[in-house]
Amino acid sequence: MLQDVPATAKPANAETLLAGLGGIDWLHLIESWGLKLLAALLIFIAGRWLARRLSTGLDRVMGRAGMDVTLSGFLRNIAYAVMLVLVLMTALTALGVPTTSMFAVLGAAGLAVGLALKDSLSNIASGVMLIVLRPFRAGDHVIAAGQEGTVLEIRVFQTRLRAVDHRVIILPNSEVTTAPIINFSTLPQRRIDITVGVGYDDDLQKAREVLLQIARTDPMVLADPEPVVRVLNLGESSGAP
Repeated sequence: MLQDVPATAKPANAETLLAGLGGIDWLHLIESWGLKLLAALLIFIAGRWLARRLSTGLDRVMGRAGMDVTLSGFLRNIAYAVMLVLVLMTALTALGVPTTSMFAVLGAAGLAVGLALKDSLSNIASGVMLIVLRPFRAGDHVIAAGQEGTVLEIRVFQTRLRAVDHRVIILPNSEVTTAPIINFSTLPQRRIDITVGVGYDDDLQKAREVLLQIARTDPMVLADPEPVVRVLNLGESSGAP
C-alpha cells in the first residue's frame, strides 16, 4: 500500500541517526573515548618528561656523592626504565585498559624473552655484579678470564681490556665472573722477580752485592721490604733462562 510522505517532513540529522543505531549514544561514547585518549596522552608525555628530569637529577646526586661513573650511569638507566613502565601503566589505566591483563601479558612475554636471551641476561647479571661488587676498576691491570691487560671499560654486557701490545680484548661478563680474577692494582706495592744469569767462574758474592747496589739506587725500589738476591738453581749454562 502506497502512502504519501508529508512535504513538511525533515530528513534526520547525524545526531538522530547515531542515536538510533542500536539505542547507543554514539556521540557520548566517542566523546568519552576522546577524553580518555587525550588524558592518557597527556599523562604519558608529562610522565616521560618527569622521568627524564628525575633520572638526570639522580645522576647528578650520585655524581656529587662521588659514586663511580659506570655504576651511576647504570642506576640512572634502570631508574628511568622503571619510571617509564609506571607512566605507561598509568596512561593505560586512564585509557580504561585493565592493567591486570597487561601485567599477565608482560609476564608471559618476559618469560619468553628470558628463555630466548638467557645468555645475554647472564651477561647483564654478571655486569651488575661487576659494577656493584667492583673487583676491579677502569685503569686497573688485571688477569680476567685468562686474559691480561688494563681495564678500559666495564659495560653491562662486556668488559674491555687493553693488552700489553695494545690489542683490545672484549670479554663477556659471564666469563669474567666465573673465572679467577687477579688484580695487580688493588694494593699499592708489587713484588717483581728478575732472573739474572751468572757464570760458574764468577764470584757469586760479588754478583749479589752488585745486584743489591743496583736495586737500592733505583727510586722505584722500596727500602722496606728490602730487595733480596738469592741463588735459585744451577743451570747447564751461565745464561739467564
